[in-house]
Amino acid sequence: MRKSGNIYDLVERTAARHRIPRLQLWQETAKAITEQKLPILNSLSEQIVGATKLAEWLVYFRASVERYNDLGPRARVLKLIIVYTTDFESWFHQTHKRRGPKHGTTGFRDSDRKAFPKISRLISEGEARSPHEAALKLAHQGQLVGSGTPENRARRVAVLYRKECG
Repeated sequence: MRKSGNIYDLVERTAARHRIPRLQLWQETAKAITEQKLPILNSLSEQIVGATKLAEWLVYFRASVERYNDLGPRARVLKLIIVYTTDFESWFHQTHKRRGPKHGTTGFRDSDRKAFPKISRLISEGEARSPHEAALKLAHQGQLVGSGTPENRARRVAVLYRKECG
């Protein structure tokens, strides 16, 4: 069964989580709903808000947020508009694509991980008392990649080692 939620909570939570100005996200959401890029579960022909139908109300709401008016009492109505959570998340990720390279495709993580067995061996044999000390020995031996100082390379590898190996 698909999970659903009210549009108000979804937008407010997403704006906070992704550090997007909430009024900007409301503008984008109102546009997506009125252009039917984000489907809502409420029946537009049967839902009535005051004297207007929900479809008309949404058009007025979109115009209002595009004028940078805050939600105010309209939040009560927005809590009645239900959407599938997966539809909202899919729409959000399509409109807010991450810029830059894919996560984990750049940097030294893969080569740093290759040093983990050596770090574990140095610690277990008593040649180093901590991951940082072991990484520092490897850095001074030229076994860690990167253009920084040996101390910086050792810190980078030790932090990743602690994060992934405990």
